[in-house]
Amino acid sequence: MHYKKIVKIFSIFIIFCSMFFLNLIYDSHGQPPSTKLCSSCHREQYEAEKNTKHANAYSDPVFQAAWKSRGSPDYCLNCHVTNLDYKEEGVSCLSCHTWIEGHPSAGPLEKSFSTSVCGKCHQGSHHPFYEEWNQSKHSLSLETLKKIGQNKNPTCLHCMSSEGFVYGLEGKKLKVEEVKNPISCQTCHKPHELELRVGKASELCGKCHSGSHHPQFEAWSEGSHAVVDVECDKCHMYTKPYKSEEEPAVTGHTFEVKNEACSKCHGVLEGIPKLEVALREKTEIQGEVSSKLKKVSSLLKSAESALKEANNSISEAIKAGVPEEELNKAKLLLNDSLKAYEDAEFLLTETIPGEGSKGFHNKAWTVENIAEGKAEILKVQALSQEAKLLVEQLKEKHSLSLNLKAAQRDIEAAKNQATTNLMYGGVAGLLIGIVAGFAISLIRRKE
Repeated sequence: MHYKKIVKIFSIFIIFCSMFFLNLIYDSHGQPPSTKLCSSCHREQYEAEKNTKHANAYSDPVFQAAWKSRGSPDYCLNCHVTNLDYKEEGVSCLSCHTWIEGHPSAGPLEKSFSTSVCGKCHQGSHHPFYEEWNQSKHSLSLETLKKIGQNKNPTCLHCMSSEGFVYGLEGKKLKVEEVKNPISCQTCHKPHELELRVGKASELCGKCHSGSHHPQFEAWSEGSHAVVDVECDKCHMYTKPYKSEEEPAVTGHTFEVKNEACSKCHGVLEGIPKLEVALREKTEIQGEVSSKLKKVSSLLKSAESALKEANNSISEAIKAGVPEEELNKAKLLLNDSLKAYEDAEFLLTETIPGEGSKGFHNKAWTVENIAEGKAEILKVQALSQEAKLLVEQLKEKHSLSLNLKAAQRDIEAAKNQATTNLMYGGVAGLLIGIVAGFAISLIRRKE
């Protein structure tokens, strides 16, 4: 125990001395440290970054040739070296992390999820990543959540914020107050390795673009594009190199499908250029699917009417005096009908529109789901009609029962009246007999 205590105290002393020593070095330089000095503590990050395009942004032969051909202007170095004051080659730690005087004892450097960190360099006509991202729905993810009142919902923030997505992958618990950034560069890219955070592009996209509200991954993964390994980025991130200021580069970070992306794969058909073939196929698929969806969705109104009629029928039966326990079966049928309606409505107004491709990701998947929606609507109509007929039968039975009881009451009343009449008739006859006998008796006396 005594030995362990000494080791512990000595370890703390060494750490303290190291921090003090590092602070002396930083202060003696009069400027923030270099990447190699950072690596003395952050070895893992250094090893991940040292062979990337960031680390070699200055020494890269392509950059050197282009830079020298333009007369080696200083403005290029704003992004290809770290801090012009001391010119560390490449994009190093302090290109992205803001320096804190006295670090590490003064506290850790900020870990930013803001796209503006990357946007300082990744912008302009040669590489307009930042401008394109600003036009994308990713940049509006937090605003979108706020509009629907879900900006405090951790489940939604898992995919609609950069902090939520990264913390989720790292197994950390997200605190709502920590969320500051929408889906940003750091959401999808590892900032040190410059790799995707998750395997292939479609696997990464599928982390969020999946589930019953937005099942793009499910539709794509069963479709023809997935079979030939055409992933999300092949269509949604079409790229084109810079040609001139009139024809700037395209980086694919609006994530909108460009028609030109289709022409890379689709061949010539009947002598028509391959881009036209692809666009024709796309138009035909989306037109057919949209027509089917519109036609089936219009049936929701008739299903809703059938539900209301069945419900009203039960209400009227209760008012008419039908015992509620006799209506239990009809109520169960109505509940099943309501469930089928909710399933149909969700499929036709949430799942299929939320998938968004109008059948282009997977025509068969979309058509099958439309058919399933139609089947649920037919189920609504059948169950509602069955419930309504059952209630009508119960009402008729109850009405007959009421009439029978009324008739029985009438018969009983008639019997009672007859008995009363008979009794009154007997008394009257007796009285008449007495009077007649008395009269006859008087007459005889007189004689």
